[in-house]
Amino acid sequence: MLRLDLFGTLRLWRDDSPLELATPPKTLHLLAYLLIHRHTSLTRNQVAFALRPDRRRIAFCLEGLGQSVSEADPEQAVRWLSAAQALRQEISAPLPPSEQDLFQRALDRLTARFGAETLEALWQRAQSLPLDEVVMPLLNGTHQPGVSDHSMH
Repeated sequence: MLRLDLFGTLRLWRDDSPLELATPPKTLHLLAYLLIHRHTSLTRNQVAFALRPDRRRIAFCLEGLGQSVSEADPEQAVRWLSAAQALRQEISAPLPPSEQDLFQRALDRLTARFGAETLEALWQRAQSLPLDEVVMPLLNGTHQPGVSDHSMH
């Protein structure tokens, strides 16, 4: 029987004997992820997303949130999208080509809503906000569409 030990150092066991695999830690993490999800059909993108560093995941999630509310809550969309862009610049992780079209469509909606000059000013202001200030309303459940905690006007 194969056993996976996830607490502390990741270890694999066969019956009562530890398995010593001469592989990089990332390979062990991939193996662990695949074992945990062995009864699930996974796409390559799902696996890649699960194994990316946290900051990339945060940027990806902020982009998804910003794109999804670009019509209903455009100020919040600017905040989330600009924070994602700033984070990607900080960690040298450009937006993947597969996501660029969705991002651009959200920017087009925001440009139509605010106008290019106003959007640029809002974008610059939002990029100066600390990431925790951008994310905190999500974490504590205080974000309400259309209601800004920090007006960007």
